[in-house]
Amino acid sequence: MGHVAFRATSPEALERRAAIIDAAGFGTGWTDGDLGHGRTYSFRTTDGHNMEIYYDTEWYAPRRTRSRR
Repeated sequence: MGHVAFRATSPEALERRAAIIDAAGFGTGWTDGDLGHGRTYSFRTTDGHNMEIYYDTEWYAPRRTRSRR
């Protein structure tokens, strides 16, 4: 697995969590985001796993198709 991303409950919660992770020395910095979600804060766990937290999400509605009989 490349990384795991967790969604914060609000933009303010994202900022608070990023500050706590950074103060603990695990942060690797901010990115502009990825497909489907906005700005993220990246960090590594004590085991070296890549993780991210983010808030902004692009929601996609599934395409509805009708089967032909």
